[in-house]
Amino acid sequence: HGSRSQTVKRSRIPIIKIRWNSRRGPEFTWEREDQFQKKYPHLFTKTTPTSSATS
Repeated sequence: HGSRSQTVKRSRIPIIKIRWNSRRGPEFTWEREDQFQKKYPHLFTKTTPTSSATS
């Protein structure tokens, strides 16, 4: 049944671009935000909402 694929397309999972500093230089990967937030919760601390740091 095609209803399942339609709901998957309709749901928007936020994808974030991650910059890794490796020995060969900076690398970029695309990660699902919810999965990445589970792996690295310390990167998502909402302590300073008015942060001057730009990604």
